[in-house]
Parts: sequence; structure tokens; C-alpha cells
Amino acid sequence: VVFNTFYGAFEGFTLGLTLFDGDEARIAGTTLLGTTVGVFLPLYLTKDKPIYTSQSMTYNLASRWGIYNGLMLPNLFDDDPSSRGYTGSASLLSLASLIASIQFYPENRFTPGQVSALGSGLQFGIITGVTGLFLTNRLWDDTSDLAHGQIMSSTLLISGNVGMFLAYYNRDIFDIDRRRVLWVDSGG
Repeated sequence: VVFNTFYGAFEGFTLGLTLFDGDEARIAGTTLLGTTVGVFLPLYLTKDKPIYTSQSMTYNLASRWGIYNGLMLPNLFDDDPSSRGYTGSASLLSLASLIASIQFYPENRFTPGQVSALGSGLQFGIITGVTGLFLTNRLWDDTSDLAHGQIMSSTLLISGNVGMFLAYYNRDIFDIDRRRVLWVDSGG
């Protein structure tokens, strides 16, 4: 419920920015609408149905994955950080990945530990990409804005998604309790 509240607000805000660029009243309205939908729609859809920990974790991870990729993809093509493409891409890709995770959850049935490992793979993939950019001095490169954005985004897209894919590929080998994954994250 907490995640969906913030996620609904995020979706409302980003859709408002994308559709009503600069109209603060409409953006505030879509943010409030998104927050309301984020609270009540999941409660309505799951009324009298069991919700498993891994199920909600899968949906939340898919939403975060969509936001991450949606924010990185426009950098490959556009060097204007104020572009509505960022907000639209993050919003739409996040919604698409959430819908896909709802559709494919019955087939996958991840355990809570596996979902945590997928999130850790994404997280450590991103950290590895940032570290690689730092070590190669690409974070403060003086190339053009578009080229700099492309280098950073492509590196982070690849490293984050490879980290998540490796966790997915090895999900049965490393099927451990979620608490252990959290301790590994803390140690990392």
C-alpha cells in the first residue's frame, strides 16, 4: 500500500508533466488523482484475494525497473534534460512493466528471496556501471552533452540490466531467504 501510494503519485505527476507541461494546476490534479488511484485500485482489485509477499515484491520491482529504464533511454537520443520525453518514457515504461509483471506472475512465481536477488542484481549492476564510469573518468567527461549522456546512459542501462539478468539466470542456484539477501545488500 505504501509503495503504491508513492507510485501512484509518481505516475500522476509524470503523466501530468508529460501531458500538461507547465500547467501547475493540472499537474497537481493528476498527481492527486494518481495518488488516489495508487491507494484504492490495488485494494479494490485484491479484495478478498490472497496477496503473497513475492507477488507484491514482483510488482514493485517491475515498476522500479520500468522507471529506471524509462529515465535512461531518452538520454540515448536527446540531450535536453528538461524534455518531456524523460517523464513520458519513465511513466509509460513503468506502467508497461507493471502490467507485464501482473500478466506473467502466475508463470514465474518467484520466491521473496528471488525477487530480492533480482533487485540486488539491478542495484549492484548500477553501482558497477557508476564505478566503471568513475574509474574511466567518464562521469566528468568534456565531450558534447549528447555524447556524454549516451555514454552514461548506455553504460548504466547495460550494467543494471545485466546485473538483473544474471540474478534471474541464477535464481534457482541462489534461492535464499530474503533476509539473507538484505544482509548481502547491506554488506555490499
